[in-house]
Amino acid sequence: MKKMYLRLIISLLVIFSNYPLVGQKLISTTPAGIISRDFLSFLFGANGALLENGIELYKITYTTVDVFGKPDTASGLVILPSNGKKSFFPVIYQHGTVDDRNDVPSNVKGGWEAGAVFAGLGFFTILPDYLGLGTSRGYHPYVHAASQSWAATDMLKAAVTFAANTGITLNEKLFITGYSQGGHASMALHRDLEKNPMPGFKVAAAAHLSGPYSISTSMLDILLSDKEYGTSGYVPHTLLAYNPIYKLYTNLNQVIKPAYLDIVLRRQKEEIGLNQMNTLLTAALKKDYGKAIPSYIFQDSVVNNIKNNPNHPVRLALKANDTYDWVPKAPTRILYCKADEQVVYTNAIFADSVMRARGAQNIFIKDLNSSFTHGQCVEPALLNSVLFFKSLSVSTSLFAVNSKTTDLKVYPNPASTYLYFENLPHASKVEWFNLQGQKMGNVTLDSRNELFIGDLSDGIYLFRAISGNELFTGKVVIKK
Repeated sequence: MKKMYLRLIISLLVIFSNYPLVGQKLISTTPAGIISRDFLSFLFGANGALLENGIELYKITYTTVDVFGKPDTASGLVILPSNGKKSFFPVIYQHGTVDDRNDVPSNVKGGWEAGAVFAGLGFFTILPDYLGLGTSRGYHPYVHAASQSWAATDMLKAAVTFAANTGITLNEKLFITGYSQGGHASMALHRDLEKNPMPGFKVAAAAHLSGPYSISTSMLDILLSDKEYGTSGYVPHTLLAYNPIYKLYTNLNQVIKPAYLDIVLRRQKEEIGLNQMNTLLTAALKKDYGKAIPSYIFQDSVVNNIKNNPNHPVRLALKANDTYDWVPKAPTRILYCKADEQVVYTNAIFADSVMRARGAQNIFIKDLNSSFTHGQCVEPALLNSVLFFKSLSVSTSLFAVNSKTTDLKVYPNPASTYLYFENLPHASKVEWFNLQGQKMGNVTLDSRNELFIGDLSDGIYLFRAISGNELFTGKVVIKK
């Protein structure tokens, strides 16, 4: 067992000692499409009316390193707003779990739509593919916090070069977000960029969405549980990702039962995608046991050893990829849906509680809809995040890092004549902006906390209220 710990420590030292020694640069830029505002609005249905402009898409490749510290070429998608401007606020969006190396943003797949939303509202949007996906070699290091972070950081560096080559200026205020696996990745990136800021940028705000921040509990619970789980393939997918990095097992037949070994090996060789592995494993488990229980994929002795040994190398590897145990400084939102069947919502609750216990002040957590599944939660999470970022990019003077940001409680919504503000401190200053960032008015509220808005045109407005060091932000639909 001591030898296994030593191998784990040596693996980590090799990864992190080699990474900073390799240079980084933009390799190539390839146009990937132009989408008009009208068609973009059509794609996004009811919420498409929010979008302000069309977009331009570019695939870029850039140098980075793999998980062993060796030079690699990674890829990603940059989406520009088509609004005639040459200065933008940058957003990094980390995508969710994808099927295979081709199902990625740089191929206008794998979550590119989320980036289109941010770019459609005027942000310079950066979408890394991650290592082991797109042009990067090797098996994708799934939910590996460090590589998700450095691949995004290196893409940001490459995007700076791309922007300069295109005559674009990027604002120093950087916004970070991601959904599902991307929520885990965005939290890792946020943590690392606050600890070691990239010159020329400062994290202005972050929104982490439905992510498995506590890998050592959420993934472990799935592995050790006797309960059904709809995406059983996630567990061997994580094993395939971690085993080369942490040297957990010599051969997969030490871990996987013979009945399921061929399916997992086919995925390891990338002969099948994650979705097909999951479908095949689910069918096989139901045939053998009547239920798709992930723990049954693995040798009983392996599961028992992990269950009974709190210092098992698998547990240590999972714990090394937790992303919650730190204190964010920038305004941070952790958003989730309680009925999420893929990423249990307690990840968000736990991350929030630990951060607050460590002294985090500028953090806000919200259950967007208690009945929404993982897929249903995407749309409200993205909408909440983009409007949150939009409110913080309207003005730079009133959003101090040490201010406390809270959701603005306002009703009715939609509204037509009057707005009423709930639990707002007396004599709060309220300002409102349209989605182009133009300030439309301001007032200091009296004790009634009532505001006449009958003179505003129909549309969506961003409201913020300032009281002392507290900042309240929210959006309101005006409809006569």
